[in-house]
Amino acid sequence: MLKAYLFPMSWWQLLTPSLVLPSSVCAVTPALLERYALRGLIVDVDDTIVGSGDLDIPQEVIRWTESLKQHYPMWLVSNNFNQQRIQQIADTLGLPCRSRAGKPSLRVINQALTIMNLPPHQVAMVGDRLFTDIVAGNRAGMFSILVQPIASVQQASFFSALQLRTNWVRQSEIWLARKSGVKI
Repeated sequence: MLKAYLFPMSWWQLLTPSLVLPSSVCAVTPALLERYALRGLIVDVDDTIVGSGDLDIPQEVIRWTESLKQHYPMWLVSNNFNQQRIQQIADTLGLPCRSRAGKPSLRVINQALTIMNLPPHQVAMVGDRLFTDIVAGNRAGMFSILVQPIASVQQASFFSALQLRTNWVRQSEIWLARKSGVKI
């Protein structure tokens, strides 16, 4: 079993990403991974590689995944309870996945790290949310990368309302982190 940090982390350390990118997940390049000595990726799904509720993966994300998975082990880890949807996205990308992860819980993160057979400090946790993705990555001792959410292509009113709520929650997380002194 992989262990998280051996020393207690302060709450601001838990909320502080190792790296903040001003664009989408596609900005995570092989050059960036090499610069930080990273050898694998665990990637969030909703609003990181597809919009909330979407099944259609943007072509840029498909190309990005294809280019990286040849050289770096990758896993999709989602808190989403719709296992069928997450599996369909993972199958399209040719990646292993786990849904219902319960991030910031480390249970599923540690399972993925064990299967990848890489130490946590050599794996990036990539996601769009501070209180789930970044906290989980930091708790596991991983390199955490905060990216901007991918735009949802769904136009239905239910998904538009859900996207609005998600954006409000994300902005609240970032505001709280900044108010507490975290540099984002």
